[in-house]
Amino acid sequence: MLYWQREPLNITAVKRRHPEIVAAAFARSPFVGWKGLLDRAGIPYRKIRVELQGTVLCAICGARFQGLQVHLHRIHGVSAKTYLAEFPGSEISSEQLRARFFVRTAKSRLIMPHWERLWSREYVLDRIAELHRRGVPLNVQSFFERGHEPSLYAAGTEFFPTWKDALAATGIDPDEVRQEVPKGYWTAARVLTLLRDRLQANQSVSAKALRTEGSLYVMARRFFGSYEEALRQAGAPPAMILTLSLRPAA
Repeated sequence: MLYWQREPLNITAVKRRHPEIVAAAFARSPFVGWKGLLDRAGIPYRKIRVELQGTVLCAICGARFQGLQVHLHRIHGVSAKTYLAEFPGSEISSEQLRARFFVRTAKSRLIMPHWERLWSREYVLDRIAELHRRGVPLNVQSFFERGHEPSLYAAGTEFFPTWKDALAATGIDPDEVRQEVPKGYWTAARVLTLLRDRLQANQSVSAKALRTEGSLYVMARRFFGSYEEALRQAGAPPAMILTLSLRPAA
């Protein structure tokens, strides 16, 4: 009905106009989500009307701006952090501003294209559920080692206390996608493959970068005696190896 009435059907617009519909959609068990409901109704996401608000309301004085950072500081003398603590659930930036940021930061290393234009709690759940249906590993180690969907993991831990909580909210048992690396996951060949992938993608292979992205650095040293030797066997240029070996790892 809403589709034929040409109402916007992106998640934030429906939450604004019909919050009870979104609440009911995400309360269903087993989890279906918003995209799942539209799919079942035969409504292609690419054809829905999208509405993004261009302003955000100041909960203190009722004024509207594209963003509240400057207004809060100049007029009310409070920081954004203090404001959000006093008014939980409020927003600092308009949806249109957030959508611009989303375009710049959330479209790299994707397994599947985005269908929403900005992050929301519900879109995190929708995307997790869709990846799960496709059989994509969702444990934390997989995110870091494979380097896919970094923005989804970041959004998940922003809207939920932990990644496990985000998984559980979609009805996924966190123990089934537990964070431990499967036995036999690490081999010398796998270390070389991951290093070569990073080199070919022009990603940093510094010790600091790898130490923040899982166990690759540690395993490289374990299998090859030193990280420099692992890089050499992976085909890194000698000049790069020398530069990295002289650079502090911390």
